[in-house]
Amino acid sequence: MTMDSSESGQKEVSLRTVIAACTTDNKQVARMWLYYTVFYWMLPTLIVMFGFLVAKRSVNVVDLVIHGEFLIYSITLVASSTRLIAKDTPGSDPFVNRQAFNLVAHVMIFPAIFTYGLVRYIGLTSSPDAVSKPIVVGYSVLLLLASFGFSFLVFLIDAQRSSNTTARQASENIRHAPDKLIHDFDEIQGPPPETPSEPEATASVSTDGDPVESSAAKLETDFNKLEGRQ
Repeated sequence: MTMDSSESGQKEVSLRTVIAACTTDNKQVARMWLYYTVFYWMLPTLIVMFGFLVAKRSVNVVDLVIHGEFLIYSITLVASSTRLIAKDTPGSDPFVNRQAFNLVAHVMIFPAIFTYGLVRYIGLTSSPDAVSKPIVVGYSVLLLLASFGFSFLVFLIDAQRSSNTTARQASENIRHAPDKLIHDFDEIQGPPPETPSEPEATASVSTDGDPVESSAAKLETDFNKLEGRQ
């Protein structure tokens, strides 16, 4: 019954609620990861374009698109986002609408893989002009823009649930702070002194004797010694 109630509570959380709960810091983290990912995945193409400029050769962006560069970027960008969708961090909430996000990712990835393979096959077996440039360029650009939006949304949701985990951990630490202080104070004080048991106390008293009687006996011995000298 507990599992059913928890699952029903998790299903009630909608995507709109999660996005509305995102803070400015969450959006900055999502943008940072998107810029970081896009830069390093487009770095080979940027290097090639820079080499063309150094060699004073014209750069035809349409040729790059026809060769499937944008399709590769879209595939890798969406595929890497599925790692965050499937990831479960201990103490954090599950990814919202995980099945729907996985379905959208598959819908974006598999047609792009088919189109890339078809474009490469046509380019190797016949003239690249045999490919319909408006269709390939339009599809590649739209898919790349959709991949940017999809990945940013995934990064944003992951940043939001990670911040919830940190806030929940801080709340737990504050709630258990008094217990921790009591435990630390007890450790500083150390263990209480041990009191001797009753037989040990009786034995010590019987062994030492009465201090008043022993003092009187000593005085009497000293007095007898003085009388003997006289």
